[in-house]
Amino acid sequence: MGRKEGLNPIVDPVLLRPGASPHPFESLAALKIARRRGMECPAMVGVNNVYEMVDADTTGTIPILTLASAESGASAILVSEESAKSRGATAEARIASYMVSYTLATGSPPKDLGFALLESKEKAPGYRPPSGCNALKLLPRRWGDFRV
Repeated sequence: MGRKEGLNPIVDPVLLRPGASPHPFESLAALKIARRRGMECPAMVGVNNVYEMVDADTTGTIPILTLASAESGASAILVSEESAKSRGATAEARIASYMVSYTLATGSPPKDLGFALLESKEKAPGYRPPSGCNALKLLPRRWGDFRV
């Protein structure tokens, strides 16, 4: 089945959890390459495998994944609310899609739009690092040389 029968296929590059191979952003890079080589069918990217397996707020991970997916050539993203941590992910993805659409249409950063996905931090002075930052000193050195 396919275009001959009047059907339009949708490509769904699966973004695996962080630490898996291929890595999530390798899948997005492959989508971008496929787009450059002429792939024209819509592509839907499932981002839930990533944000469900990272101990970080979805209000930060979903906008980044949405932007990376759109820049790679995705037509849509798939989100789900599988756990308590991801409650509200659908609404966050909708806001993120507005932010990304604005960025792609104007070439401007998705900033100062009148809506945002900021929760735990504000733009005002007075930022304090999360309490877990002190625990970073205890991480084993065997985890590699990645530095910030």
